[in-house]
Amino acid sequence: MSGLQPPRLSRTSTMPHPTCPCTASLDRCYRCDVLLGLPDLHLTHTEVTEAAGVLHVEACDPLTGCPGCGVIATGHGRVTASLIDAPLAGRPSRLRWRNYRWLCRETACPVASFLEQSPQVAAPRGRLTTRAVSWAIRQLRYENASIQGLARQLGTTWNTLWSQIRTRLTDAAADPARFDGVEVLGVDKHVWHHANPRRRGPKELTGMVDLSRRRHPTARLLDLVPGRSGTVYKDWLTARGPSFRNDIHTILRAGRERRTERLYVRLQTALAAHEDRISVEVAYQCAQDVRDMFH
Repeated sequence: MSGLQPPRLSRTSTMPHPTCPCTASLDRCYRCDVLLGLPDLHLTHTEVTEAAGVLHVEACDPLTGCPGCGVIATGHGRVTASLIDAPLAGRPSRLRWRNYRWLCRETACPVASFLEQSPQVAAPRGRLTTRAVSWAIRQLRYENASIQGLARQLGTTWNTLWSQIRTRLTDAAADPARFDGVEVLGVDKHVWHHANPRRRGPKELTGMVDLSRRRHPTARLLDLVPGRSGTVYKDWLTARGPSFRNDIHTILRAGRERRTERLYVRLQTALAAHEDRISVEVAYQCAQDVRDMFH
């Protein structure tokens, strides 16, 4: 046994894929589920161009049902879709997806032909893969990235990236679940720009930030509303409802010069309740010192 050597995997060798429906004779089942998180596809080969790394993938399931009638469709070749994927090894990446074109032989079915679709890979008519969209949104949320910077890393344009992630961000903004579990609420007022509001929209905005750290590693921007007054903040809290307001334990709404004795006691009690809130207390004190300086 000492003379036996383990097999070496060359650049073109295959790797075991226990969930693969195709036979071993096809000799092309790389572990696409491990590399890309796409268990239904196979990585057939890769290449590197001057612009990006290119991953060629395809499905090998020979059977599918017609979306119109459910009858097993007949294969009619493949169509290659080129998609912008998340960066790989620090460089832009492209996914070349050879998806099936299918024909429905059922004469009563209104669907004559259709292309293979997989929301795990990309949205219908999408330019970016689902992985790339998720990667970009995470970079925006947690890494303070800009759209222009992300577009450069993806090897695409600002308009292309924004058009692909805007729908996902709009859906997230409309989801009321983003207000769940907020215990520490921060408020910040901004002058967003100094241009004409008719061209750029409202320039004075109030931002509400979730400073709770139990569910999220960093602070989350919950909402941006026009205006920089206490009334704006009051109206926003009223719109959230009593259940949201009752979950808030740290009182950081008022400036130091407007705190009452009762509010001061509540604030100190809330900050002393947990050791991890010392960062909130330090940030609050620093913010008040900056305000005093400007005053």
